[in-house]
Amino acid sequence: MRKLNYKLLLSEFPYAIASGAIHYDDVRGHECLPIKVTIPDGYEHIVDIHGDTLSMEHGDRNPWFSEHYREILLGLNPDWYLFWIEVNAGAVILNFYCKESGESVAMILNSDCTNGRELKFHFDIPHQNGKPDSGYDVRLMSAQREHDNLDTMYYEAIVTEYFVDGYRELIFTADNQSDCDDRYVLVTEYVDE
Repeated sequence: MRKLNYKLLLSEFPYAIASGAIHYDDVRGHECLPIKVTIPDGYEHIVDIHGDTLSMEHGDRNPWFSEHYREILLGLNPDWYLFWIEVNAGAVILNFYCKESGESVAMILNSDCTNGRELKFHFDIPHQNGKPDSGYDVRLMSAQREHDNLDTMYYEAIVTEYFVDGYRELIFTADNQSDCDDRYVLVTEYVDE
């Protein structure tokens, strides 16, 4: 197995995973396939977290979606599905699409809504061409720590991309909320040759 470490500048940010084509920071839900979400053991609290919801068409909050988030996230609502995920050091944004209405809603999960608890998801991303699904783990955490005699918040997100001969870990870090949009990511790649 080969291990390679490097720092990567992302040309588009936040880091995006979608089950269809990405057009200039835009993903069209009706062109995407449903992404399957698995909540790892020990992280069941994720389904009860109520982050900020935002209608992507109207920019308003969506209380109905918040009330039904659990069943939508777990794929139990036949009208709604996850189609696009965005990650930076301080947040995971889950974008959902409604087949019936054509509406898209974003659920923003950050350290403010997690009460300091770590989040972890596994996503299976289907391919339009029928290839086997791609697997991704996404982990989000934050902690308060002392830096230069001041208490600051530290944010970290880790995305693990699985591929046929190995996997790649992308690590996003920030020392305060305003740094979460840093376009650099630390990458460790493991390839079985």
